[in-house]
Amino acid sequence: MIARFIWGCGKDHNKFHVSKLSAITRPKNLGGWGILELAKFRKALLCKSMWKAVMGDSLWSLAIRAKYMYNRDMSFWIRMEHIGSQTGSTIWRGFKKLEPHFRNNIIWKFQTSTQILIGRDTFTGGARKIHFSPRLLRALRKRGKFYWANAIRQWEGAIPICKSADELQLRGDMKVQWDDVLFALHGHGIFRLADKDLLIWGGMDGSQRVRVKYVYQQLLYAGDEIPGEIFPLSLWKSGCPTKIIIFACLVFYNKNPTWENLQKHNWHRPAICPLCR
Repeated sequence: MIARFIWGCGKDHNKFHVSKLSAITRPKNLGGWGILELAKFRKALLCKSMWKAVMGDSLWSLAIRAKYMYNRDMSFWIRMEHIGSQTGSTIWRGFKKLEPHFRNNIIWKFQTSTQILIGRDTFTGGARKIHFSPRLLRALRKRGKFYWANAIRQWEGAIPICKSADELQLRGDMKVQWDDVLFALHGHGIFRLADKDLLIWGGMDGSQRVRVKYVYQQLLYAGDEIPGEIFPLSLWKSGCPTKIIIFACLVFYNKNPTWENLQKHNWHRPAICPLCR
């Protein structure tokens, strides 16, 4: 519906869509027109509301957690790989539709590291791609090393110094695997930020609270390629009529409906320019 409105389509006639909607809904500083993609913006608003519901301290939040999450801690539900009841009110069902994106963006912020499970919990600076083999996890748990506090020897400012394989009594291929984990952690840079171990929204600013702007940008940029050359932002602020700026933007990206571009969409017309032949 938004695309039809932009390109001037009506009930009785259709018009050629010069550019795909995902390209023009990007912010202007990333080559788009700054038009909101309403479906994704709605999801961003829902994510913020869900954060308030499951992490807030208002009376409404307490009621939501008591009814649908059975007063269990959020870390429990993340490790269970789902959040709360599968059925409920219209509001809760709306939250559940966003659950995968919501759950995958909640991470731990390091301080004491006494609550962050090795090989299970994602944390600030830690990449999800760090691999812990089942054998390595079993070896660590057999030695009572469940939490990162058991594997960190000391902190040098914000940087953790992890125990070596010898200190953890790991031998053979377990030692090699632990060294690989330490190398990967060093490359991704875990660091200490909070007063205590906290669950935060792992958005663009690592904030403890959810911001609609950042969630919307995460949803907007997922799988969408940003152009190499970007239409100058200063032209949007030049004071020219909007239709002139939009035409210039389409020319810049070679999206204007020339016969060359129309033929790419199976519009069969003469391939010879009527002006210069």
